[in-house]
Amino acid sequence: MEVSLHRVRSFLPREQLLMETAMGTLIQNKQNFQLLCRIIKSMLGVEVFVVDEDMVAVAGTGPYRKNIGTRRPRDSYVDVTIHSGACSLVMEPRYTNQCYRCEYRSICPYTMVICNPIRVENKIQGLVGFLGYDESQRGTMIKHASFLEKLSKQVSLLVAGFLRNNITDIKDFLAHPYARNLINAFDDGIVITTSDNTVLNLNQKAEHILSIKGDNLVGRNIRDLNIDTGLQESSAIADKNKKKTTPGAEDIIHPINYGQGVAGYLVVLKDKKILRRNRPVSSKIYGSYASEPVIVGRSRSIIRLKEQAAKVATSDNTVLIIGETGTGKELFARYIHALSERSSRPFVITNCSAIPDSLFESEMFGYEPGAFTGASRKGKTGKFELANGGTIFLDEVGRLSLINQAKILRTLEDGTVEKLGADHPVRIDVRVIAATNRPLESLLKENRFLPDLYYRLAVIPLYLPPLRERIDDIPLLIEHFANQLLNKDTNKEFVSFDAECLSYMFSYDWPGNIRQLKNLIEYVFTMVDGRPVTLNDLPPYLREPSSSKDAKSGQKEERNTLAVAEHFLIQQALERFGNNTFGKRQAAKYLGISLSTLYRKLAEMKTRKEM
Repeated sequence: MEVSLHRVRSFLPREQLLMETAMGTLIQNKQNFQLLCRIIKSMLGVEVFVVDEDMVAVAGTGPYRKNIGTRRPRDSYVDVTIHSGACSLVMEPRYTNQCYRCEYRSICPYTMVICNPIRVENKIQGLVGFLGYDESQRGTMIKHASFLEKLSKQVSLLVAGFLRNNITDIKDFLAHPYARNLINAFDDGIVITTSDNTVLNLNQKAEHILSIKGDNLVGRNIRDLNIDTGLQESSAIADKNKKKTTPGAEDIIHPINYGQGVAGYLVVLKDKKILRRNRPVSSKIYGSYASEPVIVGRSRSIIRLKEQAAKVATSDNTVLIIGETGTGKELFARYIHALSERSSRPFVITNCSAIPDSLFESEMFGYEPGAFTGASRKGKTGKFELANGGTIFLDEVGRLSLINQAKILRTLEDGTVEKLGADHPVRIDVRVIAATNRPLESLLKENRFLPDLYYRLAVIPLYLPPLRERIDDIPLLIEHFANQLLNKDTNKEFVSFDAECLSYMFSYDWPGNIRQLKNLIEYVFTMVDGRPVTLNDLPPYLREPSSSKDAKSGQKEERNTLAVAEHFLIQQALERFGNNTFGKRQAAKYLGISLSTLYRKLAEMKTRKEM
């Protein structure tokens, strides 16, 4: 029997009926919320999305647009946020505890997620949030996580206000005080206009840059302000006949697309004084940033290190990274630089052990033209000066001679460098990150390292664990390096390792750490094709008895490593074939075990996880 919506609604309490009649819904206003998502993305550079209370995607930008109109998966961040009513911040999609329960985990495309519930009259109507789809967007979100978390709350309040007041007209939508509250959250000046350039809204920073009160600007044509647009001829706002007279401003303009046309423009005003002091002009409101290096791992030690690195990046303190050869010291130095305010500035690498003492000063500090016999006529800029405004990475700092240590110490103390042949020193602004695989404390005791330099460098020490202490990350590293190779050689097939071989790799000492593992993946990628890698496929040096841990570690450790290997292979098979009944049958066949054995091993895995 067909039941009309009117008859169903007649059973609702009168108060709820009155509220729903006066209030809009996310679906009814989806075009306006799609517009809002586009506006926010144009300012941030990350994807924006809106989902309703039934977990149906209502609006979104970039790759998320294909999800509009579809119900989002159970046990996902959407499900958790809507049912808990709390903000969700997912730093490692696919690898958090919640993600392991999500039915879409194996095909999750996100690199980071931040979302907040939308509350209207104490009822959750949906959520709004930000997404990263690649490492560049993830780097942006990590760098501005605190701001984005606050902004997601501000946007959720904005959406709730529009719903509560049932604001549907596009001009009312853009001109409303709720929209002003949102744009006031940004540090740059923002002006919103109609398609004919009439000012609808602006934030406090724009008032400051333009030296005009908002009340005196709203309703006027933005061309009257003679703003230095720097736009192409196709822009509706650009007018080359106007003199560029607005002091201290340089604007970046984004069209606000609505339906088949343009509803208006978003003008981002940049304060040139601030830009000259801090960073070059960027088309995004954050400014330029270096893309964040990929640090693979979900072990506790690596997650903790990444959190520490993110905190360290907010300061200019000197960092000393300590770790064995091949643990990724340079990668972590790049990671810190990419998350810092210096990310748009140079990152200069110096291998201290590779520079002869006779060339140290000219390499590090540079020289003037004709400073010595054989000197270049143009002179040379030293590495410290090349890194000015950015970061210098001093690798293998423990191998510096005492004389060269003293020269580095003076630069750190004075904040200046003096070129060979120069009459006076030059002041520099450089952050120093040093690294060593030698324990500097023991060098101190042997009088082979200057105490003053040690305490200058070790303001914030970071210790990188060797690979043998983070074996949980080996499967992820294998997958990461194999994918890199597969992207280069699309005709190659790499199946991974069988359980016995993987178990052996878990028990191996890895003296060369991650660099050695990467070399191994390149070796088997070349030598083995179309089948799982077995123990006999490993290079001879890796199969020598002395290569693996001592036999006295016992059978218990062997069983543990074999269990981890089985866990990885089962998880990999389920990701390939699916977690439903049909997928499990295919996975069991692929693994060469019965379906009942697979279910038993899944139960054992669940028990171990709960323990």
